[in-house]
Amino acid sequence: MDRYIDSFLQHVAASLKNKFGENLSRVAVVFPNKRANLFLNEYLVTGNEVMWAPTYMTISELFTSLSHLQIADPVDVVCRLYKHYAKATNSNESLDYFYGWGERLLADFDDLDKNLGDADKIFRDLREYQEIGAYDEILDEDQIAQLRKFAGDFSVKDRSKIRERFMQLWEAMLPLYKGLKEDLSKDGMAYEGQLYRDVLEQLKRQELVLPAQFDYYAFVGFNVLDSVEKELFKLLQAEGKALFYWDYDVHYVNNNDPLAPTEAGVFLQENLKTFPNELANDTGLYNNLTGRSGTKLGITFVAADTDAIQAQYVDQWLSTRCDGKLDSNEARQTAIVLCDEGQLLPVLHALPKSKGYDVNITKGFPLTHTPAYASVIRFMNEMLYDQNVRRCKLPEGTKLMPLQQSEAMDKLLVVQQLVKNDAVDVRKKYKIDDWKNILYTESYFQIYTIISRFVKLIETGTLSTEGTNNLYIGLDTLFKLLKQVMRSQTIPFHGEPAVGLQIMGVLETRCLDFKHVLMLSVGEGILPQKATDASFIPFLIRKRYGLTTYVRKTAVYAYYFYRLMQRAQDVTLVYNNSTSGTHRGEMSRFMRGMLYDPQLGESIDRYHLRSVPRPLSLPELKICTNAENMEQPFRNKFSPSALNTYLSCNRKFYYHYIKHLRKPDDTDGIIAPRDLGTVFHRAAQLFYESVGTQRIESKSLRNYLEDRYNVQLQDIVRKAFLNPEKPIERTPLVETIVNKFLHDTIKYDSGEFNTDKALTLNSLEFIAAEHYAEVLLKVPFGKEDNLVDIKLYGEIDRLDLAELEGVGRCLRVVDYKTGGSSVEVKNMEHMFNHQQKEDSKKEDSKKKDSKKKDPKHPFQTFAYCLLVHESPEFSQYKSLPLVPALYYVHHFQQKGFNPYISFEGKSCTDFRAYAEEFKSKLIGLLSEIIDPKNPFECTNNKDTCKYCDFCDMCGRNS
Repeated sequence: MDRYIDSFLQHVAASLKNKFGENLSRVAVVFPNKRANLFLNEYLVTGNEVMWAPTYMTISELFTSLSHLQIADPVDVVCRLYKHYAKATNSNESLDYFYGWGERLLADFDDLDKNLGDADKIFRDLREYQEIGAYDEILDEDQIAQLRKFAGDFSVKDRSKIRERFMQLWEAMLPLYKGLKEDLSKDGMAYEGQLYRDVLEQLKRQELVLPAQFDYYAFVGFNVLDSVEKELFKLLQAEGKALFYWDYDVHYVNNNDPLAPTEAGVFLQENLKTFPNELANDTGLYNNLTGRSGTKLGITFVAADTDAIQAQYVDQWLSTRCDGKLDSNEARQTAIVLCDEGQLLPVLHALPKSKGYDVNITKGFPLTHTPAYASVIRFMNEMLYDQNVRRCKLPEGTKLMPLQQSEAMDKLLVVQQLVKNDAVDVRKKYKIDDWKNILYTESYFQIYTIISRFVKLIETGTLSTEGTNNLYIGLDTLFKLLKQVMRSQTIPFHGEPAVGLQIMGVLETRCLDFKHVLMLSVGEGILPQKATDASFIPFLIRKRYGLTTYVRKTAVYAYYFYRLMQRAQDVTLVYNNSTSGTHRGEMSRFMRGMLYDPQLGESIDRYHLRSVPRPLSLPELKICTNAENMEQPFRNKFSPSALNTYLSCNRKFYYHYIKHLRKPDDTDGIIAPRDLGTVFHRAAQLFYESVGTQRIESKSLRNYLEDRYNVQLQDIVRKAFLNPEKPIERTPLVETIVNKFLHDTIKYDSGEFNTDKALTLNSLEFIAAEHYAEVLLKVPFGKEDNLVDIKLYGEIDRLDLAELEGVGRCLRVVDYKTGGSSVEVKNMEHMFNHQQKEDSKKEDSKKKDSKKKDPKHPFQTFAYCLLVHESPEFSQYKSLPLVPALYYVHHFQQKGFNPYISFEGKSCTDFRAYAEEFKSKLIGLLSEIIDPKNPFECTNNKDTCKYCDFCDMCGRNS
């Protein structure tokens, strides 16, 4: 079954057509970004019908269209700000030193206006904040490093001078804010936040009238809203002109589970209350992330040794889509998302050479990564150190403008001409349609444009290359400013966004849905970025007045992350886990959250891309039979988990249990699933032993759910990590998970969770919270009638006496599971045949969760039941039904949860009815394992090989 669901924009298109028919000319569709409009246009026109399309615009274009002001050039704005700063503080810092601080000040002013902050109150509180000595609290090491450059005479021991400078700046922020706005308004210009606020205030004062051409504004796919956007939405809503289309999933918006990623839905919860959703009744659209639509999302985590390997993996990943036959239709439903923009060029080189589809790139390419940037830096360095460069560097016949009055302006024009000449050479070097030609010529054009902006600033007097005023800049300062502006630029790729394989950044994915998703560089510190507020306004003041904080930024990226995968069929997340010095790469916190999410965690596969040289072909490895080298002690003792491994793959059993090969520990700081289970098992054992392991009525357990027992349960959980045999690192997140599992187990045993199943647990008496058991089995070996003693042993998680509806009093063998899900066992043959091939005629048998069809958990629990059934220790219970139970602790809250194994179409309520058949099959299995001629062949099911630790050794990874 194909999991891919109709996209969000398809539902939006259907809603708009249903409301307005084929004439949408009086509707303005407003998006967070530009990219989505082409996709929506395509969904609006599904056949040959003719219709009037709506007007598409971004939220920025909407505000700009309502204003008489123009958005000012950022360089011009910072230069104006520098003029006001120099006047207010009597500072003599050069413009290039101030430029970075000016951009930060401008970002603060922009954020203040977009969130309708009261500038007088905020800057008053800012002064009070620094007067009480809170200066040191807001400076991190990065800011101190910047301050060292800014002040020039920074001293770690004596901060008096730097404090004085900083206080001067804080004192001047209100005059700077007001002066800059007045300066820009006078010339009919504004920075973005200023323009937004001005539009809103004019609308509220009714000095501005909305254009008559639109009857409705449809706001599509927004998440976090600045205050100015909220107020605009409310104004339009009050006039009956607003439609709201929200894109989300109930898993992170309405989920009360503390382990669910509710951070991603924090803003949408508020938005849905204030601005009702036009698609509110379309429940199927918003209920997909955890597989409630019928199939589970296939999730793969890939750790990579280097960034280069991540890029190289793209070709391999694409070859696995659609059995290696990714056509143009499937390609347009496939996205490669780059969390690190520096990966774009390696990914482009890694794309397969021959492909039957186009590639569309919407991730901006960093200008600093282009040959054009390197060339212009070289030109500028030569200008600074070679006084004759004007004569010796320009080709013959090149015509220049007459010499300007200043050396700086003259040489700036020379650099511009050199850039132009290089651009011409590049166009001759590559074919017209070569992506390198497009990229490189675009980079030269962008640099040429940036230089032209500086020329205009000098010509208009905004910058001065002569005289002694505050805005005077020499050649060195001019080139430093030029470098700073170029470093912040990216090169957009042009193309038809709705066609071909999509390569994009995280922000470009808004509103779009894809069937196959590959995300690269999903590392902590990249997604989300490091939690810092590069601001002159401290966190506490920002939070108090509703300005943007790093907490909000992290929540926004959490939304982008989960939104991207909520309607996908499969998602692969790749991250760099290499170690460099004392730093180790690690997966994003969003990925960590998925690992511990009860509903998403079980769908995750993990493997590692290693930077290890390999021969073109591996030599064939000889597998020794039992007769040659199998160790006698091992043949006499088996656990259910070892037998499960053999059933899964004979060869894997050979490497693991006979040759004792082990994969190196590689958990990236994440607790291994086995260790999580160990901690929970230990916590459950400690709890039930603390309340007494005999005669515990199930309803009496509810007392332990009261608040007064929270400390006791928390103490039990923490002790579970201190197992002397294998202590496990305790982290707050893992402790929370184990605590929740323990509480849910108590709730289930006490009857607090309702169930639709007939086998309702009414009462409970404990025999053992954990029990070791073993039994000797007579197993044929070698010659006829030759029998050897084989020991079956295991740790039974729990034995109890229960009263079940429809069964009565019974002895239960309970096995705890912190991962996986229940599997229906068809018959005994199915239980002993894990490595059977999937039916090639059934396409849905290739689903990502096909491995979960293996009845390994029921087999293990049946084996524990056999230990109890055969042991004289429990002979007093022979008259009672022996019921195997699988406690999937992460599924307790699911409606209709049934812990009893489905065997032959019904719940197994007495193992004793199948004991002899299971024992006979088990003896046959043991006889096969110890057979001297056993070749330990590989499994037939390649899905088992996919993430096996030993696939390289047996050559099944190709």
